[in-house]
Amino acid sequence: MRKAKEVYERELLHAGAPDLTPMVLVEPDGGFRIDDVPAGAWVLLAWYSTPVNVSTPKDKIRERNVYQPQPGLRGFQSVTVWLREVSVTGGATATVELTDRNGWFRGVAEERALDAGH
Repeated sequence: MRKAKEVYERELLHAGAPDLTPMVLVEPDGGFRIDDVPAGAWVLLAWYSTPVNVSTPKDKIRERNVYQPQPGLRGFQSVTVWLREVSVTGGATATVELTDRNGWFRGVAEERALDAGH
């Protein structure tokens, strides 16, 4: 998920789109507002992630001396992505409902790190 987002953002940058693609913070109730959007057809891409912590089992002392330490899973981000077409008319407000049930894609972004202390 993280890699897909990085590639998407890089392609937007190379296409000269940063001026047209604002990133906005979402209110606690899920609402957000983008002002001064020119009339026309637009694509809304929204990304929501929720951190989930996990604990990695500790290695046995004998295994520590035999095997190279591997990155342990520290947690992950549960990610939902929405992709919606939105038509904006001059002076009007467009409302888009993004729910758990109408996500375009769901995935996981893992967070791994070497555990020096085992």
